[in-house]
Amino acid sequence: MLKKSNLRLLSVTMHDIAALNIDMRRIFPLILFLFVGQHLLAQHALQTAKMDQALVKERLIRGDSERIQLLVRMKKEGATLPESDKLQINSTLGSILSIEVEMGYLRQLILSQHIAELYYGGLESPTMDSARISTGALSVHKGWGTIDRAYQGENVIIGIIDSGVDFKHPAFRKEEDSLSLRIRSIWCQWDANGNKPTGFSYGSEYNRSEMEAELSRSSNGNIPRTDFDPTYRGGLGHGTHVAGIAAGLKGMAPKAEIIGVSVLWTSASIIDAVSYIFEEAKKAEKPCVINLSLGSSYDLHDGTGIKAEAYRALALQDTSGNVIVTAAGNNGSAERHWGNFPLSDTPQSIYVHGDPVHLAMAVADSHISDMQFRVKSYVGKYDYKENTYQDLQYSDQTDWIRLGDLIADSMESTFYNEMTESFTGGVKVLVAAKDSPSVNHFVEIIIGDSSDIDVRQDPPKTDGIDLYQIEVKGKGRFNAWLMGVSSTYEGSFARFVNEPTELGAELPDDYMVADGNLSILSPAVYKETFCVGAYVNRWVVTDINGKRHPGR
Repeated sequence: MLKKSNLRLLSVTMHDIAALNIDMRRIFPLILFLFVGQHLLAQHALQTAKMDQALVKERLIRGDSERIQLLVRMKKEGATLPESDKLQINSTLGSILSIEVEMGYLRQLILSQHIAELYYGGLESPTMDSARISTGALSVHKGWGTIDRAYQGENVIIGIIDSGVDFKHPAFRKEEDSLSLRIRSIWCQWDANGNKPTGFSYGSEYNRSEMEAELSRSSNGNIPRTDFDPTYRGGLGHGTHVAGIAAGLKGMAPKAEIIGVSVLWTSASIIDAVSYIFEEAKKAEKPCVINLSLGSSYDLHDGTGIKAEAYRALALQDTSGNVIVTAAGNNGSAERHWGNFPLSDTPQSIYVHGDPVHLAMAVADSHISDMQFRVKSYVGKYDYKENTYQDLQYSDQTDWIRLGDLIADSMESTFYNEMTESFTGGVKVLVAAKDSPSVNHFVEIIIGDSSDIDVRQDPPKTDGIDLYQIEVKGKGRFNAWLMGVSSTYEGSFARFVNEPTELGAELPDDYMVADGNLSILSPAVYKETFCVGAYVNRWVVTDINGKRHPGR
């Protein structure tokens, strides 16, 4: 039905045409087309007003039989949609419905008087979506640039030595077959229920066929959790995370085979894991890249020692393409290194907060007999929320200890707390004989008492020693690394104190602060491994208050 406005327009148009003496038989079809087109455009505008532009675009490029997921806003809660096998309601959230619908059925939906809005919105993006682009990995996957072809890890084995790999995670399956794994095997070193790997006396090895049987539910679930931290020190899930970056379907090498080892975290068990993966890669006649996102500061940091020799022997076993990639570590900003300043006859010192304190030191052979240290202890009332001490008082101190007198030996010195009239701990020192390739002695200093202080603990422990001051003097230089909780196996997070007055302690003369230098872990310090540092994908991060911070 034509509206009155349209009738007036038609009347004016007919009058003008008659005045111009135009043949009506020729012009009338054009007039009819214009009015029908106007009516259809008005109807189309009414219909598309219910759709967002992303859905309008999808209607142009998709076939009628394709299905799409949409959000529908009903005009009132409880209103229903037409019943059809081309439409499925998935979620009902008040007046909003989540539906799946065939594209060809959208016409019927648009005409429904109960629908206020159809929303598609396009595709959302993962937030960790640009690393492959910014690192250049995507170009390698696509074969862009100067490389001869695309590379995605085909015919390469990636070894993940960590807390293990969750074989049930879909990221490690073949893209074309969800029940086929790219995981070749997993060795759970802490598990005693399965068969030991050939040549090793502990743990259980699970192969691809056993894991795929569990995926297809044709086995009884005999495989344990293959990403597990037997020490409960926070490693759970870490291996799967690392494996996903290295060889997940969206990782660096999405078509590589994977061999995982869930380790006991000891140096020997990690060496065994490297040996195991290399041997399995040799059987498969494939090159192998092993990832070690782990390490320790318990080392001379000069590439010598028994652990360094073991990695050197592994690297020399086979030169057919086996590579060990190791993490530099997370200590660059942790300020866990102290030293590398010239010693003098005037004592230089630093405080350490928390307990126990475990220092690993490298001291040159030429000055081992010249260097001395002592430890002073303090007690006080610690406010965990304010991170400060009240009524901090000197308690006791050791004699000066000359390291050269302790080579290939050890000693202990005990603190006496006059406030409690009891022996409350002490200092243990071990000085190793110089290893022949090195010019340094490895020194361990362990400071603690019977009441371990965890700086996160609330309420605090009130007995025991809370703060230590380490003093050094002599000639030459030294380097010391404060072991973290994962290395000491204790409950303390001991840390160096760079701002003692903020903690409520006096600032001594010649106070030498800690830093993040020489912080790369072993085995990353060994020249037989490839050391990899953190990759910063975003240089600046803005917080909720609008303040900008450097990316990490």
